Amino acid sequence: MDAAGKREPLSAHWKRLLNAGYARSLTDGAIQQELRRLQETVGFEFLRVKGVLDDDMCLLRLDMNGDPVINCAYVDEGIDFILSLGAKPMLELGFMPGLLVKNAAVRSMRGGILSAPKDLARWQALITTLMTHLKERYGERAVSLWLFSPWLNPDFIDVGLCSREEYGDVYAASCHAIRQAVPQAMIVGPGSVNFPLYWPWYLEMCRSRDCMPDILSFRSYAAVGEREEDGMKLIGNNESFPFAVSEDENFLAHATAEIRAILKRDGLENMPLILEEWSNNIWQRDLCNDTCYKSAYLFKNILENNQNLGAMGYFSLNDRLDEVPPSPETFHGGFGLFTQDGIPKSACLALELLAQMGDKLLGQGDGYLISQKGEEFQIFLYNYSHYDLLYRYRHVANISKTDRDQVFIHRESRAYYIRLKNLPEGTYQVRRYGIVRSGGSSYDDWVRMGAPSPLAREERELLQRLACPQYCTEQVPTAEGELHIRASLAPQDVCLIRTRKS
Repeated sequence: MDAAGKREPLSAHWKRLLNAGYARSLTDGAIQQELRRLQETVGFEFLRVKGVLDDDMCLLRLDMNGDPVINCAYVDEGIDFILSLGAKPMLELGFMPGLLVKNAAVRSMRGGILSAPKDLARWQALITTLMTHLKERYGERAVSLWLFSPWLNPDFIDVGLCSREEYGDVYAASCHAIRQAVPQAMIVGPGSVNFPLYWPWYLEMCRSRDCMPDILSFRSYAAVGEREEDGMKLIGNNESFPFAVSEDENFLAHATAEIRAILKRDGLENMPLILEEWSNNIWQRDLCNDTCYKSAYLFKNILENNQNLGAMGYFSLNDRLDEVPPSPETFHGGFGLFTQDGIPKSACLALELLAQMGDKLLGQGDGYLISQKGEEFQIFLYNYSHYDLLYRYRHVANISKTDRDQVFIHRESRAYYIRLKNLPEGTYQVRRYGIVRSGGSSYDDWVRMGAPSPLAREERELLQRLACPQYCTEQVPTAEGELHIRASLAPQDVCLIRTRKS
């Protein structure tokens, strides 16, 4: 790699957005502590929250006399905290307040209500009141820099939320209420997973109802519907949607390309596109979520897709989503960057390493990316291995609480030889940070500890202290203006190598 050659600009689009969970969780001290850490180590531009209108936010409730009252106290508290971190809010205006429910509610464990409103005018008035309050409290200029999702994503139509016509009515009413109160407000949508089905219809609906968003968004959980593949059948449960994991290791890149093609056909190729939610699958009990697999998955997908998207909002911050019953096990395979009791997982450390990406791109290829900032070079390496066929369909015969490495396609260790040429002569300090089974994985630390369950306070605090990357440093001289660096990565290992002249 020519260190003196042409460099392309490199922007860390991926860290413009992080999903903090549901709005009420922003009042949780443990969640606040985790967000403070990530803002210090990564620094996200937007923090996205869902459930802003849920009943646990007490936005629309009855008073002691049975009269409806709008109270923005909890909404303000959550937004104040986001702003205190130096971030901006991205607010999804859902689900449905109980007082406005039209049909029999469909609820998750946490109580979010899936329903169209029984009175569209009251719904629109609620959105107008909320937006007017935000404008008066924070200033129109500030609120115009935030992001708003007018309602739920259209995929919920499939689970009986409403008809397409009703969805269009509610969505358009929300958009018009937002823009009436804050004309320059930034609207984001539709947040769909099933984009081949919904995007063409959604774009036409927005044109016909004059509610085209400013930014288009989608979600990706690498999921495929119920279908047989090589005789396999999905093993279902009552804690997740019935989806298998795609066999496509580059699912996210291909999904982005497919959406870009839809937009181009629609004359919207220049519309900003963000990934508002994403993870490796839709299961909240995937034991691999706790392991080094997740750090390799994040390295691969962020490094390979960062430049093609305006933002990549990983979902989610913590395992405590309350969408399914809580698990008695600390390492139970939740979506979070942190366990439910605040232990950073390998995924959290992966984002903190990726945040050290430079602002110039020297080169990129299969399993690596090299960037530069100032006089320092950053070399990112990863050896990703995908789920095998059995596990993609939730067959769990080859996985256990303390052995979670047997459900991947076999892949050999990978050797890397990096040669940086045309460097100033001298000695360079080479710092290596790894997330591997022997360091950087709190799950593997827990297994080595004896897999205690439940965790005692001492054990939990020890795991929190151990949650840091494997690290070593050395002084390496140049040879005729070249710096030679070697590395070997086992499957699911990731590595950051930082080097600059001593």
